[in-house]
Amino acid sequence: MIMGISISSRRSRHNLLLAGLLLILPGCTGTFETRPATLLIVSFVEANTPRLAIVEDTFLTANPTAERLRFLTASRRTLLAPAIAADVVDRAGARKELVVLSREQGNDFTANLEFFNLENIDPTNPTAFETSRSNIQDLATIIGAGTICLTDLQVTRDGRYAALLSDESACGITGFPAIYIIDLSNKTLIKKLDTLDIIPAKLFLDQENNRLFFTEERVGSTALQSFLLPDGALEPDPPVLSGTDQRAIAPLGDSLVVLQKSTFQVIDMTASPPEVSSPVPTTSSSRTLIPDVTRLRQEVVILGSNSLTVHLSPTDSNQGSTTVAAVSAILEPSGVFVYLLENGSIRIFDLLTFDGNNFGTTLRLFPLSELTNPGIISWALATLTSTSP
Repeated sequence: MIMGISISSRRSRHNLLLAGLLLILPGCTGTFETRPATLLIVSFVEANTPRLAIVEDTFLTANPTAERLRFLTASRRTLLAPAIAADVVDRAGARKELVVLSREQGNDFTANLEFFNLENIDPTNPTAFETSRSNIQDLATIIGAGTICLTDLQVTRDGRYAALLSDESACGITGFPAIYIIDLSNKTLIKKLDTLDIIPAKLFLDQENNRLFFTEERVGSTALQSFLLPDGALEPDPPVLSGTDQRAIAPLGDSLVVLQKSTFQVIDMTASPPEVSSPVPTTSSSRTLIPDVTRLRQEVVILGSNSLTVHLSPTDSNQGSTTVAAVSAILEPSGVFVYLLENGSIRIFDLLTFDGNNFGTTLRLFPLSELTNPGIISWALATLTSTSP
């Protein structure tokens, strides 16, 4: 047990996930079993109206389409404001519910939490893609703050608690980064961290044990700080990282990866105390990590401001990199595809067959004119009966 992390529990859960994924991979006969369609949940702004909708990937399903990706017109849902961030309840398991952080633009930074069901969605009639509980509007009134700029969201596996990151600089206003823990069941503030040392890097909440990780600036270095939700104590002696320009934290097997602008470090959470690797150089202008939620793969996949970069292992300083214009991206583990959301298109990267250099045969662009001013992307699996012959 390291920093509250049960390695044996996680491995057991991951073995169950792997067994489930193997059911939809090629059988020994050389044929493919029927697999559910991957549903990409995307946000965009259509004629000044913020939307959420589903794009279906029919690859390897019982009813594939020639164009592969299909925008489901009947899945359009209206949001209170443009989506800024999202997380999934039980993200490495049943993926029951999408929680969306939406925020007004311009001079009004009113932020909300919106909730959508992800279970049993039939692409031919996506009525199950509906509001799953009441929206929480104007989060500043719950937090008890004036003008804030919420930028990131993580939720617990049971969907009860949410961690929210505020970074006023992202909205061009004066203030300091802060983290707020909200009880979603009764819409109350549980905990507030607003020390001057918080670095506004993308948060990571380990849903196996409700431990939230964030970065905290020290003199000439950074601490990987954490606490248990909803109101645990901070670690007295957290791992120390190089530099102070952290961008994101993400899982990698039993380790964590912390991304900086042009390097990343891997923290082995099975060691006591946790062991921090030397910085591994990567592409400049790195923006965020694209993790495997099942924690089974070992590639480090990075989305930059105008690039996609892949390290085949966490110790590999060699990198394959290509130009993309994606605003967000996710990795869907059953097909091992990375989906990159761009203005008017989705690009699909086949991570499974990538050799470390050649993007030409592994990266394809699929135009989708509906996706104007895109924002977030997430995924779910369709109900299997909808793809059965």
